[in-house]
Amino acid sequence: MEKKCRVSVVFRKNYSATTKIVVNQGSSRSGKMYSILQLLILKKSFEERDAVFTIVRKTMPTLKASVMRDFFEILKDADLYDELKHNKTENTYLLNRNLFEFVSLDQPQKKRGAKRTCLFINEANELNLEDYIQLSIRTEKQIFINYNPSMEEQWIYDLVIPRKDCKFIQSTYLDNMEFLPAEVVKEIEQLKYVDENYWRVYGLGLPGQIKGLIFTNWEQCETFPTDCKWVVYGMDFGFSNDPTALIKVGLCGGDLYLDELIYNRGLTNQDISKWLGELGLKWTDEVIADNQPKCIYEI
Repeated sequence: MEKKCRVSVVFRKNYSATTKIVVNQGSSRSGKMYSILQLLILKKSFEERDAVFTIVRKTMPTLKASVMRDFFEILKDADLYDELKHNKTENTYLLNRNLFEFVSLDQPQKKRGAKRTCLFINEANELNLEDYIQLSIRTEKQIFINYNPSMEEQWIYDLVIPRKDCKFIQSTYLDNMEFLPAEVVKEIEQLKYVDENYWRVYGLGLPGQIKGLIFTNWEQCETFPTDCKWVVYGMDFGFSNDPTALIKVGLCGGDLYLDELIYNRGLTNQDISKWLGELGLKWTDEVIADNQPKCIYEI
C-alpha cells in the first residue's frame, strides 16, 4: 500500500538539484532541513544500495534534538520505520540496505571518518572550514548544506557557493506556509518589531549584519571611479602585531568610494615606500598618516 507524503517547494528545488553541492540558506522554519531529510529518505535511499549517508551537526545534543527527531518522524509517517534496524547506541539506521549515520563533531575522532556516499551538514555555519574539508573530501556523491545565515561572511560564501558545481537555494518561512501553524508565523513576523538583524536572518533568510558597524549603508563596486571630485589616501602604520594599512578615498557624485590598497604585517619603511611607488602614488598625492614622524620622514 502506497502512502503519499506532502512536500514543500523547498523539497522540489532540492529534488531537481543535480550538482555535487547543494546549499540551502534560509529563514527559521523554511523547511530546508526537513526537505533535505525527506529527499534522502524518500528518493536517495531508493536509488542507492550499500551506500552510506552521513548526517552531521556540531554537537550530539543538538543533532538529537533537531535532525534525528525529524528523521525518525519522516520514517514513521512513511511507514518505513523498523526498530530492529535502528541502532540507538551507534546512532545509525539501516534503510533499503543503506546506512544512515548521525555524527557530531564534538567527538574529534569522528570528524574524518571513513568514506561516504552522501553528506548532509545541518547548520553548517556552526562548523569551520577545516571541519568542512575533512568531511567533503571523503564524500563520493552529493553534499547538502543548510544553515540560517547568522554571520555576514564565512567560508560558505567565499569558498562553497561560488563553485560551478554548487546550487544555491534560498528560502523563507513563506515557502513553508502550508505546514506552519498560524502562531509560529505570527512569532516569526513579530521579529520585525523586536530586532532588525533577527528579522533579516530568521525572517528573510538573509545574511546577518555585524552589530556595532559604524557604516551600514554601503555596497561593493567593481572599479574605483576615475572622475572623482577629490582623492586622498589614509595610512595607518603597523608592523608585527598590527598591519600597515593604506586606503584610497574618493568623492564622486555625492558618494564616497574606498579602496584598500595595503593591509600587510611586517612592512618596513623601505617596503612601504616601494609599495607606494608600485601603486603609482606621486609626491603630489595627499596621504594622511598617523603621527609617526620618523616613518613619515624616511618614506
